[in-house]
Amino acid sequence: MIPVESAPDEEASLPKANGQVLSLPDSKPYDVGGVRFVPFDPVTSTIDDDFAEFRRYDWSRSLVDQASIGPMLTDKALAPFKTVSMSWRDIRVSVQTQTGGVLPCTKKVELKPILRGVTGCAQPGRMLAIMGGSGAGKSTLLTLLAGRMPAGEYEISGELLVNGHGRHLNTFRRIAGFVEQEDRMFAELTVREQLEISARCRLPASMPLEQKMRRVDQVIYELGLSKVADTKVGSFESRGISGGERKRVSIGIELVTNPPLLLLDEPTSGLDSFHAQAVMLTMLRLAREGRTIIATIHQPRSQIFQMFDDLLLLSEGYQVYLGSAKEMVGYFSQLGYPCPAYYNPADFALDLISLSTHSKMLEEQTRDRVAYLEASFSRHRKEMDAKLDEPLDDAMVVKPKEAPRLLSFLTCIGERKYSARWVEQFVILLRRAWSLKLRNRAIIQARVTLNVIYSIALGLIWLNAGRNTLDDRAVAGVIFYLLVNQSFGASSAIVMTYLSERRVVVRERSSRTYRMSAYFLAKSVTEVVLLVALVLFFSCITYWMVGFQPHAASFFIFTVTLTLAAHAAESLTLVASTSVRCEHTASMLASVLLTFSSLFAGFLIAPSIMPVWLRWIRYISFMFYAFAALMTDQFGSLPTLSSSQDPMQVYNVNSLGIGANIGFLILLAVVYRSIAYVGLLLNKQRFQKSL
Repeated sequence: MIPVESAPDEEASLPKANGQVLSLPDSKPYDVGGVRFVPFDPVTSTIDDDFAEFRRYDWSRSLVDQASIGPMLTDKALAPFKTVSMSWRDIRVSVQTQTGGVLPCTKKVELKPILRGVTGCAQPGRMLAIMGGSGAGKSTLLTLLAGRMPAGEYEISGELLVNGHGRHLNTFRRIAGFVEQEDRMFAELTVREQLEISARCRLPASMPLEQKMRRVDQVIYELGLSKVADTKVGSFESRGISGGERKRVSIGIELVTNPPLLLLDEPTSGLDSFHAQAVMLTMLRLAREGRTIIATIHQPRSQIFQMFDDLLLLSEGYQVYLGSAKEMVGYFSQLGYPCPAYYNPADFALDLISLSTHSKMLEEQTRDRVAYLEASFSRHRKEMDAKLDEPLDDAMVVKPKEAPRLLSFLTCIGERKYSARWVEQFVILLRRAWSLKLRNRAIIQARVTLNVIYSIALGLIWLNAGRNTLDDRAVAGVIFYLLVNQSFGASSAIVMTYLSERRVVVRERSSRTYRMSAYFLAKSVTEVVLLVALVLFFSCITYWMVGFQPHAASFFIFTVTLTLAAHAAESLTLVASTSVRCEHTASMLASVLLTFSSLFAGFLIAPSIMPVWLRWIRYISFMFYAFAALMTDQFGSLPTLSSSQDPMQVYNVNSLGIGANIGFLILLAVVYRSIAYVGLLLNKQRFQKSL
């Protein structure tokens, strides 16, 4: 258990702003589970001279003006704010691995242990660091604590309590923010837009929009993002904000809901020392406001390590330390492993608990040392378990009058699974989808340019072919090729855009930001509108150059049919994209599906030549109906010819008529989209419900 710190005899004087005393939630000592904690005082405490900026921080600037937010708060919102304490005991995690031969019958399933009986706790107002070498299990432990363990892959046992009670995952995710190691955001959106979407979808539906935007402004100000608030996030291909700012945006996306618990996976990964320290200073301030902060971190610099209150060390899945970060060096010194003078304690700890693979002898020595450290720590388990069993006291509850900055926005949410209503989610996501489309000029310019090139090239190749009544095969050929061209073009575009968004959508869905149906419909509407514009532009050039039927009705049918065919191709591609998670596999699968659809259109192979047991496939091919509709539009009004000369019979065009073929084309597009949506629901990331 975390060692007891002695409380001062008298309270430190509170900071003042505008002549008024600020009553901070962390200004008084409090007891949790029988342990006395003395929180950090931003005025009197001295961590290190490097934290002068933190000590000079104007704590009044993050205060929420109760008068300004009064209209948005209900009686329920004025209830006492409960901080969050987490404790876990004897956590064991194993992953299923397959060994043996190539054939399924020769494979054996074995359990590989990742965590071996880990115990610990995290308290409000404090930062807990989970440290260990690569493969020690720290990310697994954090993922488990955050309730994001993938279902079906792991076997988990142990006990996990939130404020002394078993947790309900759906409720837990509403009060806990999880910041992943990878910053998954849309490069085309600005910092403010990223936070606004999170706020509008995740804050209570009863909260006025003005108050939600005020909350966004507050988070931007508190995280030091004011100068880049209207700057696009950017990516490796396009310039944007810095890495440290991106990490703070990721934190802000979770912080807009004012969660009392924040879990971060490697928050300093990929950052230079300056930005890493800036991020961790932000975390330290959030902890001192009363939040519970848990973070995995790998080899931090000494100034960053000193920011942490508590430390949990893991080695090869075994726990070798839990306690005060400052007392870690003394603990290992008592075990016979003193830390050298002027040495970074974090580096010392990692060197001590890591296995060396430079030689077999060194590996055996380091393995024996880790076993000794684990055995030494195990002697304290009974004492820790006794502390974890102690009931929580009323100090966990902070009164609003004592902590105006901790008035929880979450208390307004209630028990709804999603905060925003479906219609509001759809409108928000539709606007975002349009912004992403219009700002991604490279893709739009590429599609428009390709459409111009293809339309002019095809128009020149089949120039006036439609006006030559003796060249029916050329007309049928250009109709078929136009269908293939537009279908494959739409397919490649949807593969790129959908799969590039999947990583962000998975993160947002894991946080219960919106419903999948709202996202899917907003995305579909955006794609359809853009597709109509591109096909119309393509048709205006190609149709008249080829010399199809010179009637407005025929041109309208041509454009509608070509648009529906491209839309059906997009929908069929979505079926492939939602069935697999690999981008290359999805692209290849989509190509196979479109190729089969074109083979059964009726132009390349006559149904009479096909095997009987394969002929039914044409009835689920969208190109079969699109080709028939276009052929009927161009040749249906011509005088009846002999069967050997009639193109309708030569190419086995069905006799359903234009309206029926277009109807079946719409039906297939809807069916494809429905299958894709079901695939999204079935292929979504699922989490373990245990613990």
